[in-house]
Amino acid sequence: MVRDEKKRFRKTINRFLVDTCIWVDSYENRKGYHEEPLGDFAYKLFCNIKANEDKIIITDLTIKELEMTYSIEQIKGMIKPFEKIIEKVISSKKQREEAKKIA
Repeated sequence: MVRDEKKRFRKTINRFLVDTCIWVDSYENRKGYHEEPLGDFAYKLFCNIKANEDKIIITDLTIKELEMTYSIEQIKGMIKPFEKIIEKVISSKKQREEAKKIA
């Protein structure tokens, strides 16, 4: 009976694929064209994901994009507060090819 109750009340974990721009917004505390607090929005998104015990997906492509501007130490600093909820994903060859076309 206890096992069935645990299954019934098990929380669904959502996974959020976070784009490079969101990481940069948070890290640099950027503002939008009309002074929208993009950095605050990004940080609140990360905090809400963490509070809800959901997951942040970060891909190898996102990390490579970040490496074009930031050092490895800076990237680790961006990720560190959320490392317990981060899921790293390696993109497939097909996904990398598609990303190049889109870029």
